[in-house]
Amino acid sequence: MTSIKEQAAISRLLSFLQEWDNAGKVARSHILDKFIETNQGKTAPELEQEFSQGASLFLVRLTTSLRITYMTDSCLEKLLR
Repeated sequence: MTSIKEQAAISRLLSFLQEWDNAGKVARSHILDKFIETNQGKTAPELEQEFSQGASLFLVRLTTSLRITYMTDSCLEKLLR
């Protein structure tokens, strides 16, 4: 059974992922800027804890975006960061 704190973290994660999934190119660039600014210097375990053990779900989205757009995307640097 999950605690209220864990449920809130899961809700934030799902909201974040839904925002990414529904965003266009410009909005994703802003999401990446905000993500980089907020999480710079954090370790993988810290990100996993913050993302309620779901950071890998966001990593999959970043990897997919990179694979699809790496030749033409101006956000390449942000995706790699």
